[in-house]
Amino acid sequence: MSEEGRITGTLEKRSGQTNSTTGPRPTRLPLRRGSWWLQPSWPVALSVLPGVLIATSVSDASFRIWWRTPKFVTGTMAVLLLTLLAAFVAGVLLASAGASSETHKRHRGYVELSPGQQRLLLHAGRLLLVLTFAGYLAWLLIGVLRGLQLAQLFAVTRLETGAIVEVKRLLTPVAGVTTQTQFGPMAAACLMLHQRATGKRHPVAITMLLLLATVRALVHAERLALLEVITPMIVLAAALAPTRRTRPRPSSPRRSSGDWKWALAPLFAPLLLICVFAGFEYTRSWNDYYSRQGGSYQEFIVQRLGGYYATAVNNSILLRDHMAPHLELPYYTVKFLWEFPGVSLLVDQPQLLGIEPRSGWKATLLLHANPEFNSEGGMLAPVVDYGGFGAVVFWIVVGYGLGRCYQALRAGHPGALLLYSVLFVGTVELARYFYWGQGRAFPGILAAVLLAWALHNVRDRAEKQL
Repeated sequence: MSEEGRITGTLEKRSGQTNSTTGPRPTRLPLRRGSWWLQPSWPVALSVLPGVLIATSVSDASFRIWWRTPKFVTGTMAVLLLTLLAAFVAGVLLASAGASSETHKRHRGYVELSPGQQRLLLHAGRLLLVLTFAGYLAWLLIGVLRGLQLAQLFAVTRLETGAIVEVKRLLTPVAGVTTQTQFGPMAAACLMLHQRATGKRHPVAITMLLLLATVRALVHAERLALLEVITPMIVLAAALAPTRRTRPRPSSPRRSSGDWKWALAPLFAPLLLICVFAGFEYTRSWNDYYSRQGGSYQEFIVQRLGGYYATAVNNSILLRDHMAPHLELPYYTVKFLWEFPGVSLLVDQPQLLGIEPRSGWKATLLLHANPEFNSEGGMLAPVVDYGGFGAVVFWIVVGYGLGRCYQALRAGHPGALLLYSVLFVGTVELARYFYWGQGRAFPGILAAVLLAWALHNVRDRAEKQL
């Protein structure tokens, strides 16, 4: 071989390409350094602590006047809630300590997606999109068979009194059908990550997902449906910095203006929460009932929003005192198992559990609290299922698991990024209920786990071929 050939071969090896391996190269998406609040301890604390603070500081008389329920929160219960929160944080810190040295060694500062992984994201996103649209279509057809008419939907948009209640009744969720719509958040995450990696946009698909979630939030009084789609997209945007089209500069400890903006994002979160809550609550309760009770809309929103978090804490104590003694098996942390399509046909749930939880909870609220505020709270759900000591262990394990997933994200694993974007919904909703155990959370989490496994296998095969 000539000297020129040897030099050419050496250069090809150094560049990672040879004549036999020409083709598209992996895409590197830089990780953002300013989004400190993605670390799981922060969203959980920022979600749980305001509710505990409101519930402990508001008097029993104010509870009865504002939210028509007695106050069950005591100083002892507040300490228990803070202890469980500390257990979760301890689990997260344990994961961080155990992974710090290992993560530091392999931390690349970017998420790398091979061409095969990019194709997998596109195919998975499209498949999940089709499943989501099929679920919404089937749900709508079932509503039509129940008597839903187009005029009733327009009545909701015109804010006619009682319209939203009737539409919600006709669109009661159907096991196995509405469950299919829960692939939407993961579809949005896949398509958004594929867009970041390839530059190929998916505006129609993502817009349709957001539109369907918004209509569902409005017509079915289900704000969580919109939150489930938006949250993974926010996590991806916060975790990934803009891709440099020019030659990257050497890493610097100084943060860009974009990093600082994302670092300050939690300061604007309360204002955004109030605005979104106020917009949807107008059609949900104010227009049909509370507008006739007197008082300003602004005052109503403040009391109502505070009530959602304060009564969730209050109800969690009611749940522990009145439901836990009757439960024979765990339920509130594993609802997805009991609500899985077909399970009710195979097993006698009241006999196994010792009580029918849904009707029992409704009866408890009617007797002791206010059924209008029916959130169970999330922190005490493990106490109901496993007892006090079991709950402490449970929260340490959950914190450790979320912490490990977050550390894998920071190490640049695309599967961990997708999984964490879906799990993040549960951190911001923990004040109101244990989202990760809900049946509606199961499809998205399962899809994220399977896709993370598939992305890892595709990467391994690509590395073996090199």
